[in-house]
Amino acid sequence: ECLMTYIGDTHHLSLGQWSSCRLVLRQNYLLEFETSAPTTGPPRGYIHLQHARASKHVDFQNALELDFYASPCAKADRRTLMIRAETREECTYWIKCLNQAAQLRIEDLWDYEGDFEFGR
Repeated sequence: ECLMTYIGDTHHLSLGQWSSCRLVLRQNYLLEFETSAPTTGPPRGYIHLQHARASKHVDFQNALELDFYASPCAKADRRTLMIRAETREECTYWIKCLNQAAQLRIEDLWDYEGDFEFGR
């Protein structure tokens, strides 16, 4: 479980406030669940990590900033999420995993025929 807050997103209810949640990384999506909810149901929110970048927070030893696009295909609506982990080591691990997930390509996610033309 992690604590998180949105930075610079005036439309989000927890702007500038810490919100407790459970974060789950699946392929190149970061899923957000209520702390008491099972992770087998639908998440309360998600981030598509394409073009995202995670880095250590400059002021907090056990926190990271995740810069991402609300619309990654168009590289539009840039946002920043601040995530606070339990320990510095856990924070470093999250940064590594999030950045690796952001680099995933379609070839990494699904088996498909490379010579198949989409839309036919």
